[in-house]
Amino acid sequence: MRQPRLLYLLRHGEAEQGWPDESRRLTPAGEAEVDICVRRAASRIAPLDRIFHSGLVRAQQTARVAAQALNYAGPMDVMAGVDPRGDAASATKLLDTLPWQAAMLVTHNPFVADLVQWLTGDAFRIRTGELIAIEAVDLMQGGGRTLWRVDGRD
Repeated sequence: MRQPRLLYLLRHGEAEQGWPDESRRLTPAGEAEVDICVRRAASRIAPLDRIFHSGLVRAQQTARVAAQALNYAGPMDVMAGVDPRGDAASATKLLDTLPWQAAMLVTHNPFVADLVQWLTGDAFRIRTGELIAIEAVDLMQGGGRTLWRVDGRD
């Protein structure tokens, strides 16, 4: 039997308005909310094997802020299919093929809300700069459970 995996889903911080969407950067408030959130949760986050992100600028920036808050110096990889229009089933199929026991995925709404619901059955409104911990033996529909949620707001 496989060990449960820990997947930390982090929605990017508040981003600037503008176009094109993939070039939008974090605002100073967005950087701060991610830093506060990850530092609040740091004692509950298992040592990460990898950080994945969508490749959009705001997700890259969020991944860097999170890595710095956790003193994480490991791989930070772009993962296809985890942008706002991503598909939960396809993304978890890809995640399941990669080597990791504890990983953070920096992503976007509505994808992140869909992914949480697909894995756990929980339906949440996920705010910018919010982190959700999921434990799953199998990365399949209904195969996980939500452990906790943290955000960077007071």
